[in-house]
Amino acid sequence: MITILINKELDKEVFKDFWGFSAGGADFGARIKQIHPDITEENADTYIDRYYEEHAAELISAQKELQETINHTSPEYFAAISEVFGKDYSDQTYTGMFSIFDCNPRYVDKKEFQVFYKRDVLGKLEVAYHEVLHFVFFEHAAHTCPSVVGTLDTNGGSYWALSELFNVLILNKPTFQKILQREEKMFYSMLAPYLEPIRTMFEIRKDFCGFLSNSLTYLEEKRGEAKS
Repeated sequence: MITILINKELDKEVFKDFWGFSAGGADFGARIKQIHPDITEENADTYIDRYYEEHAAELISAQKELQETINHTSPEYFAAISEVFGKDYSDQTYTGMFSIFDCNPRYVDKKEFQVFYKRDVLGKLEVAYHEVLHFVFFEHAAHTCPSVVGTLDTNGGSYWALSELFNVLILNKPTFQKILQREEKMFYSMLAPYLEPIRTMFEIRKDFCGFLSNSLTYLEEKRGEAKS
């Protein structure tokens, strides 16, 4: 089950976390400033309070639209997920929260994510299903291949990189594209060179744990070379 909520207080924390923050070739502080040129560290709380008050009706309408779209498409989405992992994850609880910032962070331990409310409905749906796929990927890996992933970081390093590459491979499959209706693109430009090698490994290694092990080794080697 995927539930979409509005959480103003979380947005205040997200602003603090992402203001001036860059990762993987993405400047999140600049993304915030582009949409909200008048926000500053000093006025952030007041600005966010006022914005939520002035755009309350718009936020509620967008929330209802996305929730209805998810309710309509999620059975097909989770059926496609089952085809990938061989397990039904539709009984899990996933929570999405609207944001006035286009940063779209996720919180793996809570199975929670944010989605920028001004995207069109298919754009918001893509973020929701992108993040839920991350949660399923990490949960499946932890339960199926604990000796491979151990305590690897889900928010950085090769494990995080693999999850982003994996999403591009999976969400561009016909069963998912039927729902998303637009190509899933690589958000982090620095990972683009690894996509085709990871695709090949995924197609060759039919066992999930073998794919994880080979892919993580490859990424650690290649990303290590890039840093040296």
